Amino acid sequence: MESHLEKLTDETQVLARFEDFPTKKLEALRIGAAMYSRLDSVANTLQNWQIVSPVGQLQDKVENYFNKVSSSILVRIKELMVDVSSSCMELALKEIRDLKAKEKEEFNTQGRKKGYAKMLWKAFQFAFRVYTFAGGQDDRADKLTRELAHEIETNPYQ
Repeated sequence: MESHLEKLTDETQVLARFEDFPTKKLEALRIGAAMYSRLDSVANTLQNWQIVSPVGQLQDKVENYFNKVSSSILVRIKELMVDVSSSCMELALKEIRDLKAKEKEEFNTQGRKKGYAKMLWKAFQFAFRVYTFAGGQDDRADKLTRELAHEIETNPYQ
């Protein structure tokens, strides 16, 4: 085994040899660490920015820096938060549909019903927070928010 591993130069090649190794999780951690490093670098740059004359040149530099930062990292974060929020809403709606299907089969679901009412409301509040943070939402999130709001309004479990 040692002779096979010596030929591999990239750690992902080594890890791919192990069955069920969570390579996607590893990649997500790497991306997260890189994004954190970039955001930390941006924070340090802004914290240590020298505010000096002439103001015209300073404003040009600051505006160029802002455009570079906002167009790269922040937009991606906002888009990803909208996707995560949409996935949470989809899951909440799926679980409430599953509960309704089970309700027809079982009689003792009252305790779960109240929990699901809170869960629906929590998913809606989170979606609103993400909407506010991102400055809007995509068509998928808009559709899911409407479905979730309808489910909350017509929810007999409250």
